[in-house]
Amino acid sequence: MNDTVRNKSEVKGEAELRRARFRRLAIIFGLVVLLPTLLSVVYYGAMASPQYGSVTTLSLETGVARAGGKKGAASKDLDLLKAFVESRAAYEALLQTGFREHYGSGDIDRFSRLGEGDDAGYAFYQEQLEIEPASDAAIDVVFYAFDPDQAQAMSQALLSHLKAQLAAEREKTRELLVAPAIARAEAQREALAKASGDVETDVAQRRLTAALREVEMAQEEVLQREARLVVVAEPSRPDAAKRPRRLWNIATIFFTTLALGGLVLLLGDVVREHGQF
Repeated sequence: MNDTVRNKSEVKGEAELRRARFRRLAIIFGLVVLLPTLLSVVYYGAMASPQYGSVTTLSLETGVARAGGKKGAASKDLDLLKAFVESRAAYEALLQTGFREHYGSGDIDRFSRLGEGDDAGYAFYQEQLEIEPASDAAIDVVFYAFDPDQAQAMSQALLSHLKAQLAAEREKTRELLVAPAIARAEAQREALAKASGDVETDVAQRRLTAALREVEMAQEEVLQREARLVVVAEPSRPDAAKRPRRLWNIATIFFTTLALGGLVLLLGDVVREHGQF
């Protein structure tokens, strides 16, 4: 008789444990998985502003490639181009084209809108970019905006900045290398004009020849260092929104929170088992 009562009590206790575990599972699933997923469905399904991506295909043509009769860009050149695209200088240049006004507009949902502050603005600028390989020698720069025409205009403004920046880099290199060599050659030319006597004239002539050769070598080095932007494809005008990826984002949130919920349950079981010792 006592054994029967004890068995019934054990069965009842196990049933209560299962019900308690089921309640915990339901609460965790509801709070950790179901609620975030439902919120993501509401946001991405009805609130998230569509974003349009304008694509520009770019490459760099280096002096080395031109000297060898080849076109294209090495991996390090494309890395440099990516750095130019993602730089703060590019962001600051776009601020002059209405960047903050467009992305801070009240027509954009508050979660997609540009926030206050320069650092937030720069981070937001980087989020609007996607840089993908177009080939071994070119990249696709995708610039997102909340309007197709604005996306194309922003891509065009970025392209203009890149051209100006690379031109400035070329001019800086020229000033650094060629200008001093030309100044030394001019000094030797003046020395030759002032020379008297065959020996002095001969020495001055040889020095001028060497200085002129130095100018040629400096100009050749500038050409070797020079990188010109090659526009493989001009900024496109998108005809359909590419962001947000609604189903993908919802599915990502669901499976991420599902994994998180499983981790919470596992940690809870570990804590309870540890407390029984």
